[in-house]
Amino acid sequence: MTWTGQRGVRLSAPCCPVEVQRRTFRVRTCALVVTLLALFGLISVHPADPGQAPPIKIGLVQTLTGTFDVYGKQVVTGFQLGLEHATASTMTVLGRGIELIVRDDEMNPERAGRLAARLWEDDKVALVVGATSEAASQSIAALTSSLRKILVIEPGVAHPLLRMRRPVLPLAGQAEPETGDHRYVFRTSWTMQQEAAASALTIGKPGAIVATLAQDYPAGRREMAAYRDALQSLGASVVHEEYEPANATDFTVPIGNIVRALTTRTGSRYLFVTWMGEHPPYPQLATAELDRHGIVLTTRASGLDALRRLNAAGLQEALGTVPYFHDLPKNSVNEWFVEQHQRRFGKPPDTFTAGGFAAAMAVVAAIRKAQSTNTEDLVRAFEGLEFSTPKGAMTLRADNHQALQAFYAIRLAARSGVPWLVPLLTREVSPEETAPPALRAARPSRSGVAPNTAN
Repeated sequence: MTWTGQRGVRLSAPCCPVEVQRRTFRVRTCALVVTLLALFGLISVHPADPGQAPPIKIGLVQTLTGTFDVYGKQVVTGFQLGLEHATASTMTVLGRGIELIVRDDEMNPERAGRLAARLWEDDKVALVVGATSEAASQSIAALTSSLRKILVIEPGVAHPLLRMRRPVLPLAGQAEPETGDHRYVFRTSWTMQQEAAASALTIGKPGAIVATLAQDYPAGRREMAAYRDALQSLGASVVHEEYEPANATDFTVPIGNIVRALTTRTGSRYLFVTWMGEHPPYPQLATAELDRHGIVLTTRASGLDALRRLNAAGLQEALGTVPYFHDLPKNSVNEWFVEQHQRRFGKPPDTFTAGGFAAAMAVVAAIRKAQSTNTEDLVRAFEGLEFSTPKGAMTLRADNHQALQAFYAIRLAARSGVPWLVPLLTREVSPEETAPPALRAARPSRSGVAPNTAN
């Protein structure tokens, strides 16, 4: 389905599979996106002016059905708001309208790759933004070199239920692929390495002793490896690690092991917990009397849902980091973003809505800088690109194409009438403090940077 917007913008609803058994799903998904777009007041049903310049097409591959649908829907909403802000509500760039084509990968990495290929080859999009899961993002990224097409990764969430392909952008403890696959891949979302570095800065100091509790899956162990390395660089020590299955429901044994490991040592005691999905360990941690043993709980919260769970468990006063919370950034872009989202949807924007917004701002900024939608022109424009976001200014590094961005060190507190714990800022972690190591020498691809072989 395609509509022409009030400002000459052509908007395409998601194209779902044509199989008979999925027609009901197709109607529902299309209706969802139409509803989202209608809320922006952009849809009308009259045909586009044939005399207009052809639109600039942008593909958006996200999960709109399945476990990750809440994140995907946030990205779609944020991306549309970002386009609106970046174009001063004209929804045009370089004198051409913007056509946003949304596709639902149904939380299926292989499907995500197929959808992206069709967007590039059939719909002729200038670039693709996606995907909701890290596995789907890697499925799309694997196609970029052969097709010479650009992928902007947002948000690329790692999850224990999804099998991940070999990362195209380096994760903690892994070398960058020697094939130069990431020449056409840019990431506006944060990496686990950046988040781990920010988390370590909240407690990392000489004499600190830390235990960790995480899900037992590859990304969970990579995150803990990055966190351990970051802590050690600050003089702290990780003295015990616990990994539990993603479907675990009883944490009595690992909590007991952690308490024993920390209380037999002298120093400032911390327990860092990271958990994604159902049945988190927070309720049991709240009743474990950690404070009686001098243990401070630290965690990360990547959205309002995580803050709700922490509130339900009664974990006020925990320390941690957040990549975004609507009250924390103090800049004009965030003020506009929060005000518009609150007015249109009756609630504040969430973390991945801000991520979608940032991706849209980067895309429009790159197109303007390149003065073109040619792939090679856009690659040069994206490398080193500085752009505004609700979190403040971000920069896409020229060497590894990762966006440098701020994080927020916080202490959690309950607030009357608010269903989630409120992050109270202790300090803003600057983009430079969590920047990945610079890549060494020149790599064989045309970007001119060598693979990174060190964490």
